[in-house]
Amino acid sequence: MRINHNIPALNAHRILSRNNNSASETMERLSSGRRINRAKDDAAGMAISEKMKTQIRGLRKASQNTLDGISLIQTAEGAMNEVHSMLQRMRELAVQSANGTTTDDDREAIQSEIDQLTSEVNRIANGTEFNTRNLLRGNEGPNSNTTVHRMSTGEAATIVSPHQIKGDADLSSEDMTITIDGEERVIRLASIDGSSSEEEQKDKMVEVINDAIGDLGNAILTSSGNIEIRSTSVGGNSNIEIEGTKLALHGFGLMSEEDYNDSDLKAQPITARGKAEVDTGYAEGSILFDEIPEAGSTLTIGGTKIEFFDSSVEPYTGSYRPIDISDGDGNPRDLEEIIDIITGMDFAGIDSIERDRISTPVNFEVITPSDNTAGSEVEGVYSFELLSQPVAGETITIGGVEFTFTNDDSGVEIGADLDATIANLETAIGDEGTFTATDIGNPITITETTASGTDITVESTVGTYVDRIVFTATEEGFAGQSIFLEGTPKEFVANLQIGPNQGQGFRLSVGDIRAVQLNISSETPDGNTGVRGASYRQVKGVTDGLSEGMVEHSLNVSDEESATAAITVYNNAIIQVAQLRGELGAIQNRLEYTSANLDNTMENMTAALSRIEDADMALEMSEYTKMNVMMQAGTSMLAQANQQPQMVLQLLQG
Repeated sequence: MRINHNIPALNAHRILSRNNNSASETMERLSSGRRINRAKDDAAGMAISEKMKTQIRGLRKASQNTLDGISLIQTAEGAMNEVHSMLQRMRELAVQSANGTTTDDDREAIQSEIDQLTSEVNRIANGTEFNTRNLLRGNEGPNSNTTVHRMSTGEAATIVSPHQIKGDADLSSEDMTITIDGEERVIRLASIDGSSSEEEQKDKMVEVINDAIGDLGNAILTSSGNIEIRSTSVGGNSNIEIEGTKLALHGFGLMSEEDYNDSDLKAQPITARGKAEVDTGYAEGSILFDEIPEAGSTLTIGGTKIEFFDSSVEPYTGSYRPIDISDGDGNPRDLEEIIDIITGMDFAGIDSIERDRISTPVNFEVITPSDNTAGSEVEGVYSFELLSQPVAGETITIGGVEFTFTNDDSGVEIGADLDATIANLETAIGDEGTFTATDIGNPITITETTASGTDITVESTVGTYVDRIVFTATEEGFAGQSIFLEGTPKEFVANLQIGPNQGQGFRLSVGDIRAVQLNISSETPDGNTGVRGASYRQVKGVTDGLSEGMVEHSLNVSDEESATAAITVYNNAIIQVAQLRGELGAIQNRLEYTSANLDNTMENMTAALSRIEDADMALEMSEYTKMNVMMQAGTSMLAQANQQPQMVLQLLQG
């Protein structure tokens, strides 16, 4: 028997302490309801459960975000419903005004109601908000001032005038229409009267086309003075048709001088069709710059976002690829510099990035037809004008003889300017021998050395640069079409976070339904309604809906002809709003399914978390009962073990 170390007591104490700890842990699980209260309870389970909690809380918030998105759509769609009702009423009034039994006084009253309803359309569009964000007045953020054609193996319908447009022509009394993808638009030529300078009138000519076609396409003026019209749509169904009087087509460079002067020749429609999309070749897309991008605007190219900033105002602090629109000295950069910066960048999935160059046909004229009839043998005399400075590799073919422009003397050397290049071309023509240059300059006049008997043609691949960047995909076929190109959207855009993780968003867009966008009002009295015979009032009678000032001109229904044409304008507006409402309805249906899926996923994930983290109360209570009995037994045994040293005293007392 020992008294210095009571081994049975130590053993009983150890077991009692262990049971006490187990009982404490069991009580903790019973009181919290959780199987895992700290990492040591289940390290792996704790790590898994924390990730699950992250997902569950994210799913819960994503579901709320989705419901907020549905509420936003319902707000916008409800406002559009009222606009639809007003458009129907305005169409009804136009039908009434077009009736021959309606007097001028009646039409004046009708016009007054039209003005008020148009102002109310503006009020709804300008005043409809969701959480202080304006929904129906388009994108109010910084504008990149770009027109984007998506990546495609097909092509948009494109018309390039074969001749320069005439900046001094009076086309104010002429007629011209353009039809893009089946939608006919009237081009208003009243302002093209030859009274402005040539440069100003050329800009006006491009402007009236863009006013007419709206979002259906885009017209630009090349540096060589030709006009290019390109549809927004891409593919085999994309088409453009231009019809007009001979003078109008001639003025826009769509008819040659010779054809215009031929009194027997009637004006023919000018047509173009896009190229169908196929799963071969490499997809191409483009971004056309109308002017310098605004600071804060962005471009998206594939998975890369470019943000423009102005270093003369503040340094860049964002996280995208920045481009400074200032040259560092406080002066704005040239658009050409910005294009050069972008073309020098690398983007995933993009094989090549080049500034676009479109071919500009030469101005060709037959001065003296060639004739080798016996006894006559007349050499043909021709002239042609090269409209732009070539680049290396481009060619000009004169009567079957091809001349290639180069950067050295291996071909026609490109000079310091167009005049120098023309001089080198004239020398090359003379050296070749088929023709002689008899009139030095631009246009170039050439004469056959020997009569050929048939008139020649002159064809050229020489082009001119435009402010457009062309992107070519790395992958062939439809795979390359998946690369996303985007400038500044014209409509209101909200990105809904409808998932718990980064990148699980949904982009919601709502169209602009202000009266000007629906073509039922205009900021100027000579605005383009897009419908033949329809016009706007000369006097402003429409407000923005939020103030008393008159800012726009309403559709004119003050006479039978104008009222009849206005019916079609209101028809187009009704269809436009119906399309927007249809898109919102489809998105709302999608978001309702999204919300249901999020709730279902959250429920299932919560159940999985419960199986990992929650305690089985019945099992824990059984364990607690066992530990309670063990603690009582251990306490009793420890007490008895502590009594053993007392027996030594009995031995000592004898």
